[in-house]
Amino acid sequence: MRRYMLATLVSTLYVGHATADSSPPDAEVFFRFDSAWLDDDAAESLDAIATLAKDAPTTKLVIDAHADATGQSPYNVGLSIRRARSVQRYFTQRGLDPARIVIAAYGEDGPRRASRALDRRASVTLTAEPLYSIIDGSGRFVTAVVWNEPVSYAEIVGPATKVERTARR
Repeated sequence: MRRYMLATLVSTLYVGHATADSSPPDAEVFFRFDSAWLDDDAAESLDAIATLAKDAPTTKLVIDAHADATGQSPYNVGLSIRRARSVQRYFTQRGLDPARIVIAAYGEDGPRRASRALDRRASVTLTAEPLYSIIDGSGRFVTAVVWNEPVSYAEIVGPATKVERTARR
């Protein structure tokens, strides 16, 4: 049985790798309004990243899923998760281990694009970074993170610096 971690820390997590302006995603797919269905155009992009991921077995695939601002926020978070799960299913059907896939769901709270059509997307980044480097304080708000493996709080926040350890005493 698969176990998924769905974590919402405080009210928001920060994700700073795939959506940062200086680091574009390795693949990006777009969805129709109110849909999580992958169309034929998505296959080419996702196949390319799946091939790269198979050649780099120690990496993780991070899926940043978004929705436009139409509708209620809770619905848009769910829609983002459904979109990310569609991409995740696509990868697992091509033989990739679901334990390598991390989902960050933004709903409508993620960075906005020039149009609502461009906001309805899932971005995929291939990374070897540890989880605490993926989820960091760089200012990109994510509503929920879903990962196949249970993780500790330390894996999420990372090693404390000397200043942080001193401040905790």
